[in-house]
Parts: sequence; C-alpha cells; structure tokens
Amino acid sequence: CLWGAVKPLRLQPMQLRFDGRFGFPGGLAEPGEPLEAALERELREELGPAAAALRLRPRHHRGARAWPRGGAGSDGGLVTHLYVRRLRLDELEALERGGARAPEHGLEVQGLVRVPLGVGLPAFLQNRFAGDAREQLLGALPALGVWGEGGVKGLQTP
Repeated sequence: CLWGAVKPLRLQPMQLRFDGRFGFPGGLAEPGEPLEAALERELREELGPAAAALRLRPRHHRGARAWPRGGAGSDGGLVTHLYVRRLRLDELEALERGGARAPEHGLEVQGLVRVPLGVGLPAFLQNRFAGDAREQLLGALPALGVWGEGGVKGLQTP
C-alpha cells in the first residue's frame, strides 16, 4: 500500500524490511479473503493500532503485477496489487508513533521511513527495494499529485 500525505507537505512513507530492502506494507490474502480486507489486516499487523482507522476501497487500487513463481514457499504464481491512498498528516504521524506497537515490528518490519521527495530522491532510489516497490513508488507519485506525469527532470528511471 502506498500513501502520500496531503499537500503542502508531500510526504511519502515506505517500510524498512527485515532484509534491508525498502517496500510497502502488505502481505498474502487468506483463501476467500477480499483484497481490501487482507490489506487492512496486514496494515494493522505491520503498522500497529493506528492502521485500524484506515479504510481501503476498490477505488484505491492502482494496478497489479503477476509473478510467474510465487513467494512464501508457494510453487504457483503470485499477483501483487498496489493500493494508493492519501493520508492526512495526523494519520501519518499516528502511524509513525504507533509503529513500534505493531505485532510485526522488529520482526518483518523495522519501521517507517519518509522518502525524500526533493533533491534527495535520486540518492534514495539507489537503495535496494523489495520486488517492484521502486517502480511502484515512481509510478504512483503522479497519482498523489507529487509530480507531474513527466516525473522529475534529470531523474534516471529504468
């Protein structure tokens, strides 16, 4: 799930994962579990009690990607979905404060990091990312009103 705080602050959080890569919160849906319900459950597990107030709807869905071989010990394929939702600054700050109380904090998730969306972004993008999180970040920023469709001048993207 990708978020952006409302203007004028233009903040974008990502997670630092257990493997040292940056990514977005999420996980696997249980059999028969609707995608939005699965994501809301994963948000509570990874982000803590403040995530219970977040509601995701089909309109927040921004895309999906099929992976030929699944993760988590699966031999089958896996489909990842990207949800984009704006947060108010107070919602983001509540997530940051409550993250240490999340069940997965210190295990699967090491904490939230605010992505530098200004001159520091090119350097940030040199980090390691989980799956296609880097591409998801770059693709969703225009939807959050952070950049125009042309992106940032001088930024090299794959």
